[in-house]
Amino acid sequence: MKKILFIIAIVMPLSVISQTDADALRYSNINYVGTSRMSGLSGAMGALGADFGALSINPAGIATFKKSEFSFTSGLHIDQTKSSFFDQKNTDAKFSMYISNIGMVFTNNYAGQTKDNQASGWKSVSYAFGMNRLADYNMNQYYSGTNSQNSMIDRWLEEANQGSGVAPNNITKRYKYGAGLAYQTYLLDPIPSDTMHYTGKIMNGGVKQSKSISSKGSYDEYTFSIGGNYNNKIQVGLTVGMPKIKYRENAVYREIDIADSIQNFKSFSLTDNLSTSGTGVNLKAGFIWRFTPYIRFGAAIHSPTILSMRDDYSTTLSSDVESLGSFEYSSTSGYYQYKLISPFRAVFSGAFLFKDKGFITADYEWVNYYNTLFSMSSADKAFENDLNNSIHSKYGPSSILRIGGEIRKDIFQIRAGLRFASSPFQFGVASGQADQSQSGFSFGAGVHGQYYFIDVAFVNNSFTSFDVPYLLNDPSESVGGAVLNNSISNYQFTLGLRF
Repeated sequence: MKKILFIIAIVMPLSVISQTDADALRYSNINYVGTSRMSGLSGAMGALGADFGALSINPAGIATFKKSEFSFTSGLHIDQTKSSFFDQKNTDAKFSMYISNIGMVFTNNYAGQTKDNQASGWKSVSYAFGMNRLADYNMNQYYSGTNSQNSMIDRWLEEANQGSGVAPNNITKRYKYGAGLAYQTYLLDPIPSDTMHYTGKIMNGGVKQSKSISSKGSYDEYTFSIGGNYNNKIQVGLTVGMPKIKYRENAVYREIDIADSIQNFKSFSLTDNLSTSGTGVNLKAGFIWRFTPYIRFGAAIHSPTILSMRDDYSTTLSSDVESLGSFEYSSTSGYYQYKLISPFRAVFSGAFLFKDKGFITADYEWVNYYNTLFSMSSADKAFENDLNNSIHSKYGPSSILRIGGEIRKDIFQIRAGLRFASSPFQFGVASGQADQSQSGFSFGAGVHGQYYFIDVAFVNNSFTSFDVPYLLNDPSESVGGAVLNNSISNYQFTLGLRF
């Protein structure tokens, strides 16, 4: 377990004021939500198509549409997190409503048109525009436990006492999101004989530590697609994707002297607020080959996504130091703009159709998180290089397998699916239960008439993550970390019209 604590800890952010490799993973790790039909199949739509959600996986699926179509999908997102921190167990949950798909497809069938159109071999051409959700960031997490060894104050002491130290009249300016806040709230005091260095209110741990993290937001992709069906054998498609990211996080970290054993200290609370927004662009291209009337193969490539990002952040620290009283100090609000380039993806698909009775289908998706890159201003190139080197040293290729099947009877459909995603970490970097690999399952049903369709789905995805509240440079100090077992469920409803 100690190995896991250390290894996962090095990817966690120290504060909200700087980008980390954990941010790179968050905005590169997507899980297609889209329509209820796609979700009911766990996203295994690469060789099938005729569903707006598939346009974010394999754009060639647009050429499978036989009619023009409108679709709308909404859902209920339920997140439950079970935590373990210094052997103490806690549970937290969050509920949220969302819209995961809205799309319009226009299909132009050439059957029965001019001889020139029929002779060309192109049976139809379709165009589409709309939105698919690729990731949901709504989550509540909470953990608490007693640390008998150290405190976050030790982190601020390391910061203030490094090198030749820092004068009291300069500490808040130099460390305005860390040690400066601790100084202003009387958690750090200058040493009387050496005012360039400091001592802290907590010296040997013995406090109850807790952290609550409330996040919300989404990764939505606005798509513009075109595709064609050639001789009912080859279908090709192209999607221009324009992602829009919104992420909000409120993290509250507390330390409390529950045993009342620390002189001149009762508690402190550190609140970090982060708001991230981003827009970007990417390109997807794919094909579907109808090898026989019952066997299909598909493949698609996704270009890297170039995202223009902005972080807005602020930090507030409040303390209760008994005889001195209670204090609160807030940092100035700050912002930072940068670019993030998420990695290339490749998708390979296959499907077997049982005439009009149903099908089984599978997708294999490959992505290498090693290739995620930050791009920053010329003044921050040294930090950019360190950050990208950290990404290269930790992350590697990941494989995602999606399997689905559907049974049809007249206008009624029942479907199910499985999804597995391997760890995004390089071999040997993360091990055990906290390697962030994912597994999921889904169920769905639908009624598909000539001019309408209604689909419902239930999807569950599980993974184990890690959070470390702070890091210390002293290798002899062991900082506790929380194991977070996350289970995310989505209930979806899709309404569609054909014309």
